[in-house]
Amino acid sequence: GQGDVAICAMLLQARMELAKGEYAAAFQLVHQMRDEISRKRWYAQIHTIDLCEGFLYANLNQYENIPSWIREGNVDESKIYYPTRGFFNLVYGRVLLIHGEYLKLLDVAEAFEMEASVFPNLLSLIYTKIHVAAANQKIHRHGDALEALKQALDHAAADKVYLPFVENCDYIKSLLEEMERNG
Repeated sequence: GQGDVAICAMLLQARMELAKGEYAAAFQLVHQMRDEISRKRWYAQIHTIDLCEGFLYANLNQYENIPSWIREGNVDESKIYYPTRGFFNLVYGRVLLIHGEYLKLLDVAEAFEMEASVFPNLLSLIYTKIHVAAANQKIHRHGDALEALKQALDHAAADKVYLPFVENCDYIKSLLEEMERNG
């Protein structure tokens, strides 16, 4: 009976489908999430479902399909609970990357890191550091990009958290390869 737990489980399933290249199956799970919250009247979760959908579209670099409130960064107008802001930040960070808004991403990154430290939210912090690395790389701040990526790896290493690096490899692959070459 806990909608947030059900949504998390379905998002994990959708991510697995996405990783297998089963895009239709991934988005079918999002539709099932929407049906579930309507049937059980968990209307407070509607924006959380938008975030799940936005996450999938952002990973497919489909900016135009991401819900507009996420593209515009209007988290305060949503009905997401404060603990969900870390997930909003990692989705919005990717949205800013795929839209080429690198300076804006760097501008909000410190606030993202502060919010990630409240509970703490390790995944949000790792994604933020990865996104900062990618944004710095895009604006030719190579040293800053490497430092941010090193910080992300340091945070991820203890728990062997690899998926954020895989999901953002389209932006950080050359940095990871350079770090490997340099030991």
